[in-house]
Amino acid sequence: MENIPGNKILYPDFLNEVKIAVRANEIEWAEKYIEKNKYILVEGRDNTLNFCDGLIEHKKGNHDKALELLSRTNFPNFILKLQVKILELQILYEMEYFERAVSAIDNFRHYIKREKTIKDDFKKMFIEFLNITGSMLKLKSGSFGKEKNYYKDKIRFDISKMTGNQFGIKLWLMENNKSL
Repeated sequence: MENIPGNKILYPDFLNEVKIAVRANEIEWAEKYIEKNKYILVEGRDNTLNFCDGLIEHKKGNHDKALELLSRTNFPNFILKLQVKILELQILYEMEYFERAVSAIDNFRHYIKREKTIKDDFKKMFIEFLNITGSMLKLKSGSFGKEKNYYKDKIRFDISKMTGNQFGIKLWLMENNKSL
């Protein structure tokens, strides 16, 4: 974590360091890394810091603050836009903001269809994620009624058949499916 004078860091690399630390529950390390290195970001400082702070706030359980920070991001890179959309949807799900989560799924689906730079296999994986998350929302909100057990099993099966785990989406689905 040594900051060498004149050193510069690209925002995707900066984000990656913070994401790894947050996933490892090294929140204090991530916060120190941000504070020490935020001045050497080459570009996208505000977007990067808002995203990183949003990740940390989410991990701390401050979901409203995390959503506020994420709403301030506007990355030019579609990969980072996807990550913001995924995290926002995950937070909305965890907070049981069902209507907002359904709206976020719809917006995400339209974004995927419009964005030409996303490869078809990634589009398929993200659509699977959105479909499963939508089913989990319905199950969590009680929409399936007496057929609840059938849909629990279907969701588990659909998760197991997912084509990928980009940005940890399959792992998140597996973890959140346990509580249904």
